[in-house]
Amino acid sequence: SVDPVSAAVSPAGEAEADDGDGENCSICFEPWTSAGDHRLAALRCGHLFGFICISRWLTSGGNKCPQ
Repeated sequence: SVDPVSAAVSPAGEAEADDGDGENCSICFEPWTSAGDHRLAALRCGHLFGFICISRWLTSGGNKCPQ
């Protein structure tokens, strides 16, 4: 079985980060990090979040992009 967070979230490269609306997570408004729990992550729709924030969102019943 596939973890639903792993299926929905993928690591985002620096090129994708440059296309985002700044360098802050739109859930917690904190800057992304290059590694660790708040590393940059992308949903299939292309929106970018801190990994821990979008993981919590998806596991708490948010089955759609928060944007």
